[in-house]
Amino acid sequence: MMKEKTKVRSWELIDDKTLVKKTDRSFFKYAGATIPGPMHKFFDAESMRNGERWEIRIRYEGLMYDAHLEKESLYLGRVRIFWSKELKSVFLDVIKENSEFPLLSIVKMSENVYEFQLA
Repeated sequence: MMKEKTKVRSWELIDDKTLVKKTDRSFFKYAGATIPGPMHKFFDAESMRNGERWEIRIRYEGLMYDAHLEKESLYLGRVRIFWSKELKSVFLDVIKENSEFPLLSIVKMSENVYEFQLA
């Protein structure tokens, strides 16, 4: 029996290795996104403590970029993902060529490496 997909707002967990997000303007403007609670497990972030920051890597179109997960120190303790200015610039070029915001597919490659694909 197939497990039901988990969907929260613009995020959908397809399986334990694949996560999809419908991007929006803030995703590109701020080079990051807030990760909903049910998606924390995908990033192994359930054990993050408030104020903690974990370095990760993002592979996009064959190149590696620096990124990080951070858990806010405020009472909400939101977990967010942010990526480098270099990747932000690459992503901004992508949306210049599209009339709609693309879907982001995230594939977990290893413990701290994620492959991003925009479609």
